Amino acid sequence: MTTPYMALTLPTVGPAGTLGPEWADVLNAAFDEIDAHDHTTGKGIKITPSAINVNASFSFQTYPITSLGYVKFVNQVATQSDYTTVYAKNGDLYWKNASGVDVQITTGSTINVAGVGGIGGDYTVSSAQLNYTIAGTSFSFKQSATVTADLSGGSIFITENVVSGKYAKIAVPAGLVANYNLTLPAALPVSKKIVTMTSSGVIEADYDVDNASIEVNAGTVRVRDSGITTAKLNNGAVTQAKREALNIVYSSTITSSVLGTSKTLAGSVSFTSTGRPVFVCLKSVGNPAALQASFSGAAHTLTGGRVYLDRDVTQIYHNVVSYQHASTSSVTAVDVPPSSICFIDNPSAGTYLYKISLSGFSGSDTMYLDGVQLCVYEL
Repeated sequence: MTTPYMALTLPTVGPAGTLGPEWADVLNAAFDEIDAHDHTTGKGIKITPSAINVNASFSFQTYPITSLGYVKFVNQVATQSDYTTVYAKNGDLYWKNASGVDVQITTGSTINVAGVGGIGGDYTVSSAQLNYTIAGTSFSFKQSATVTADLSGGSIFITENVVSGKYAKIAVPAGLVANYNLTLPAALPVSKKIVTMTSSGVIEADYDVDNASIEVNAGTVRVRDSGITTAKLNNGAVTQAKREALNIVYSSTITSSVLGTSKTLAGSVSFTSTGRPVFVCLKSVGNPAALQASFSGAAHTLTGGRVYLDRDVTQIYHNVVSYQHASTSSVTAVDVPPSSICFIDNPSAGTYLYKISLSGFSGSDTMYLDGVQLCVYEL
């Protein structure tokens, strides 16, 4: 007969069974098979877990465990002493490395990211994601698979996407007293606009120059030439001090005496006009300042002299200082205020030399200027 598990051939029992010496040979062969059995296929029944009593360390001789469904650990309360081991302690999974350091892999129901300096917080129990895409070469932070997440942190350094690129830093000011929001414009303007911000932090690009009163010139916002009309100025808004600060010049102090009828230069000053009316006058700076005509002659003779104002070679003003005296035995003089000499000129835009000259009526008449300046400014 043959056994079902090891296929051992055994002697047949009974009157018609195996006889004498053959009986012994069959048994010996069966015993040899039993002696060599290892419970592999055809060499005995497979050993079940209930038949195994592991009471010491069980070595696999460096071979792997295969076709393993899962591993169930005993939850320990003490740290495992053996190195390069995985074990469970107080409900968490640990790995003891070759240096004897216990590395905690889990914490409660989550991965122990604190142990590796990873991203903390409660994102592990949400659908939040941090993704990188090769095509876009960018990271994306999401609170769910399709919705982006807010970011909170310190300063932001935005760097060029090149090797050793320079960065621009976006930061809040030091000593910020309150939180506030900044909201970007809803859309880009169709042309260059002036950027403003509302009290609620909304950045807008709605304002533009009117190109009538103000304009953009070479990247600078400025008042347009002739852009401010009289209607835009309050009465008394433009003071004399402001007008003088715009375009006013003075000659050096004039002291001049001219005898005779020849027209003689007494003083001058260069002036650049923008094309507006120009006021030309004498300004007293001496104490006293004088414009005087002195003369001698027959009784009832009209004597004195002339005062001239010229722009370059063009005479623009001529006046006289005269006196009809009643005696031939004395020299007669007459003084007039220097400020009485004034004139409004209307030149084109350009640079001119304004001059004041003197002459007498006769060879015995003297014209005299002292302690004055020739003053020129635009109205």
